[in-house]
Amino acid sequence: MIPALTVVVTAALTVPGPALAAAVQRTERVSVSSTGVAGDDWTIVGDLSANGRYVVFGTRAANLVAGDTNNADDVFLRDRRTGTTTRISLAADGGEADGDSSEPAISDDGRFVAFRSAATDLVPGDTNGVADIFLLDRRSGATTRISVTADGTQADGDSGGVSISSDGRSVAFETVASNLAPGAGTGNVLLHDRTTGGLSLVSVEDGGDGWASAGGSYWASISGNGRYVAFVSYEADMVPGDTNDSRDVFVRDLVAGTTTRASLTHDNQQAADFVGGPDVSDDGRYVTFWSEDPTLVEGDTNGSADVYLRDMQTRTTRAISSSPQGVIGDQPSADPRITPDGRYVTFSGGATNLVAGDTNNADDVFVTDLRAGSTRIASRASNGRQGNDHSFNGRSTPDGRTVVYGSFATNLVRGGNDQTHLYLTR
Repeated sequence: MIPALTVVVTAALTVPGPALAAAVQRTERVSVSSTGVAGDDWTIVGDLSANGRYVVFGTRAANLVAGDTNNADDVFLRDRRTGTTTRISLAADGGEADGDSSEPAISDDGRFVAFRSAATDLVPGDTNGVADIFLLDRRSGATTRISVTADGTQADGDSGGVSISSDGRSVAFETVASNLAPGAGTGNVLLHDRTTGGLSLVSVEDGGDGWASAGGSYWASISGNGRYVAFVSYEADMVPGDTNDSRDVFVRDLVAGTTTRASLTHDNQQAADFVGGPDVSDDGRYVTFWSEDPTLVEGDTNGSADVYLRDMQTRTTRAISSSPQGVIGDQPSADPRITPDGRYVTFSGGATNLVAGDTNNADDVFVTDLRAGSTRIASRASNGRQGNDHSFNGRSTPDGRTVVYGSFATNLVRGGNDQTHLYLTR
C-alpha cells in the first residue's frame, strides 16, 4: 500500500554502531533494466510485494525496456527473482501509453497494481482529459479504469494518491472530481471495491448522512485488510469539536461507519499546526503521521517536523523520531509508513542524534521496531556505510526486513550515474 507521492528531505534513529552495520545484509539498485543498466532519469519512490520479490515504480527513464519512445513517465515492475524489468503502464493494444503514469501501489502477492495515469489509451473510451486511477491484474493482463462510476460515468477532475489493500480488493484514492460521489467537488477520498466494481465515499463526517464533507480531503492510506482508511482533511465538520482551523488526520472505519480524528496531542488536545502523511495498522489501533506542531508531545523544541504515533486505543501520542532516551530529533522527519501488524515504522529524516554514528549529514531512511524499542538506518550500502546524499520515501515489507527507497546517494551500489535511483536493502 502506498499513499500519495512525497519527496522528503528530513530525519534518523537507534542501536549501537556494529549492530547497525550487521543489520544490513544486501543493498541493490532496482530502477534498472533487465540487463542491469541504471535508469537514465529520476526514480524517487516505489512499492513492493510482501515477500519483496516485486518492486513497482514510476520513472521517465527511457532505457529500462526496449522501444521506450513516448517521452513520458511510465510504471515498471522489477522481478527480483528473475532479474527482469517490465513496463506495465501500456495502451490497450499493447503499445506505449500516450501520457504520464505514476504512483504505483502493489498488492501483497504482486498480482494487482494500482496507479495514476493521464494517458488516454490505456482503456477504450477514455475521453475525459484528466488523470485517472487504473488497476492492472497481472494474472489476466487486464487494465481497468476504476475512477469511474458504476454506470461508466467518467470523472470530471483529476484523481491520484493511490493506496491498495494487501489482497488488492480495495483501492483508496483522492480526487477533485465532482461527479463520482454525491456532494463531492472540493476534494475527497474514495474507495474502489474490485469485487463489486463500485465506488464509495470515505471522507464523510462521523455520524453524518454519508455525503461528502464540505472541505478538501486527500492523502489517503488504506490498511492492509482494507477496513480502515487514514486521510488528511481541513474540513471542520468531520468530527464534533474541531475548532483548530487546521488540517487534521482522520481514520474512517469502513465496517463500523465511523470517522475519528487521530492527530491529537499527548493530552488529547487539538493539534495546532499542519499534519500529513498518515498511515494506519490493520487493527486501526496505530496511526502514524508527521507534523510541525510542537505541542503534540512534551519537550518538542526542535522547531521542525517530526514523526508521531497515535494509539487510538489508549488515546496517547508519542514521537517516533526521537532517540532511545526520548530526545526529539535535531532535524526534520517525515513520510512514516507502519506495517500491517503495527510493529514497524519506516520514515525519512536528517536528524543526527537518533542513531549512534550517524555522520553523513544527509537524510536517511529508518525502520523503528516498536516492540523492541530499537531503530536502524536502512539506507546503507551492503558494507554498512551510510549514503553520501539524501535518501527518502522508504517502504518496507510487513516484517520490516526489506526496504525500498529513493536516494540521491552515489555510493550505495556501484555502476550508477548522476540520476536519482530506487534501492532495496534487506
